Amino acid sequence: MIIGVLSVIISSLQDFIINSRFDNMKNNKGISKGLAVVVILLFIGLAFAPSINANVSKPDVDTSVEDNTLPIMGICAGCVLLAKKIVENKDDLESLHAIDIEKKNSFTYENQLDYASLEDVIVYTAHQNWLSRIYILKMDGSVINYFEYDFYRFVDLEVVDNELFVSEAFAPRTYKVNLTSGDLELIIDDWSLYYFYDLAYDGDFFYVVEWDLNRYDINGTKDGTASFDKDVMGSAWDGSYYWTLTDENKIKCWDISNWPTIIELSENDFVPPTEYCRGLWFDGEYFWTAESIDESLGYIYQFDYDGDVVNQLIEPAYNGWSACIIEDFYPNDPPNKPMITGPTEGIAGEIYNYTFVSTDPDDDDIWYYIEWGDNHHEEWIGPFNSGEEVVVNHSWVEEGTYTVQARAKDIYDTESEWETLEVTMPVNQQYSFPLLQRLLERFPNMFPILRHLIEAQY
Repeated sequence: MIIGVLSVIISSLQDFIINSRFDNMKNNKGISKGLAVVVILLFIGLAFAPSINANVSKPDVDTSVEDNTLPIMGICAGCVLLAKKIVENKDDLESLHAIDIEKKNSFTYENQLDYASLEDVIVYTAHQNWLSRIYILKMDGSVINYFEYDFYRFVDLEVVDNELFVSEAFAPRTYKVNLTSGDLELIIDDWSLYYFYDLAYDGDFFYVVEWDLNRYDINGTKDGTASFDKDVMGSAWDGSYYWTLTDENKIKCWDISNWPTIIELSENDFVPPTEYCRGLWFDGEYFWTAESIDESLGYIYQFDYDGDVVNQLIEPAYNGWSACIIEDFYPNDPPNKPMITGPTEGIAGEIYNYTFVSTDPDDDDIWYYIEWGDNHHEEWIGPFNSGEEVVVNHSWVEEGTYTVQARAKDIYDTESEWETLEVTMPVNQQYSFPLLQRLLERFPNMFPILRHLIEAQY
């Protein structure tokens, strides 16, 4: 009976010990106390083993082995459950990476905007070799920001409902551009063709020239082709007619109202400001274009129907192509690269705190994306105030060297660069059971399951 009681006591203690382990992971006090209780009970069980069996009526047979084994088996039954529970909870560490952060109220983009800061901006495209840039400029030509794209050649621009669209010369594609993040949304993707150099929108359809004149709806669905044997560098819609800047250095006028029949209105043709002009865009009153000159800065031109320049600005980069205006743009700077502080060495299985902090030049709220290097990540936690320290904890289950990576973004989804911190977990957390090990040494063949469970943690 006492054997059974001891077994039940130890079995019930296992949950207390395991819970203490997770509640006090950082200092292991729970484990130490729990295991101390188990050790004491083991000693009690071993000490009283002879007296327990002496009071039990047994047949008159040799019971020397039975006298030593029965109480130990009762006690070790609880220990088996304890060891099994520890091994199970060791595996649970794989999903243990809680976030110690304060949740904030939800927000909207609109209530964060400083409307006094809204302004019209010029958007300009340029390319060199295998990369393109989309610049955002103040109306005086000074640079606010730019986005760089490898293996793209962005050329002509169009504005639809104050959103930017751009054509690509490396592929028959047109993209919508998010000017706060630089992200691209593919709109036209027509691989029956080879490339696009121009782009115009008449309120219902996009028009691009490649061999013939092709048109697409706002979602990129093709709506027919018209015979059009011209090489076009840029195009625009002025509300009445379709205009093209050709490789002959002429701006030509076309009536496309009877699509797919196209009529050239040659009496309206004129010459652009210079022979280096490429793209074409219409702002409601004037045309815009940009010069493409190798290894030299050209000009962005605003000009009338006679080709007379009404405004010009020096380009921020050579090999420009097109320029347009976006109204009521909020100039936004990305957050600074976050700082990561915390332990760079530790024990696998332990939980460690790491502090992340970034500042935003515009004092916008900030989110953080964190990769721990072990296939776990925190996906855009926040929002937090600019400059606010954010503490996130994590545990690595296996030994090894891990690279913690983090980046920040603001309320406009403009992202910072990545910051990294290398962390090494050289030793697995292990649990020592010296009394159980001596017990196994004394009876090496008696408890194979218990031995397997204890050894499995190392």
